[in-house]
Amino acid sequence: MVAPISGVIVAKQADLGSTVFPGQPLMTIDDEGSYQLELSIPESQVRAVHAGTAVQVQIDAIGTSVVARVSEVVPTSDPASRTYIAKVTVPQKGIRSGMFGRGSIALGSTVKGVRIPRTAVFERGALTAVWAVGADEIVRMRLVKTGRLQGDSLEILSGLADGDRIVTAGMEKAIDGARLQTAAGGAK
Repeated sequence: MVAPISGVIVAKQADLGSTVFPGQPLMTIDDEGSYQLELSIPESQVRAVHAGTAVQVQIDAIGTSVVARVSEVVPTSDPASRTYIAKVTVPQKGIRSGMFGRGSIALGSTVKGVRIPRTAVFERGALTAVWAVGADEIVRMRLVKTGRLQGDSLEILSGLADGDRIVTAGMEKAIDGARLQTAAGGAK
């Protein structure tokens, strides 16, 4: 008898001379190179995940991160967790059965406001603000409501609109009502 795959025998369920029945496994073979990571996808996001969706996979045990693709989304959900399983084929060498992995899928931007450098935001007591520059070149403190931090940028939910100019450097010198002055070389 020949196995349908090549790999390493990791478990024997029957010994020489044992009585076996039809359909009973004789051994478990680990097919190196065709591993899958199973990700739980919340039902609210399952429409955005399909075969071919890119996934950033990280396997801690081997200290590597690779980009893989979803090979299948199981069409039924787990009623207890209300999640669907997305199977991701991981082509990385050195992986073994049972290793822990994490996958992240970029499902698009969920920014509800404007993103600005987080260094442009300051706090005065319980107030969060930025220095905004009006069309008249006057600097004014503008109160803002912040959202999520992502890398070096901060989401501003209210207080700014797309296209508003803000002070990002020299903030310690800014004074409410002062006129914006150009730096050496003509930059503002």
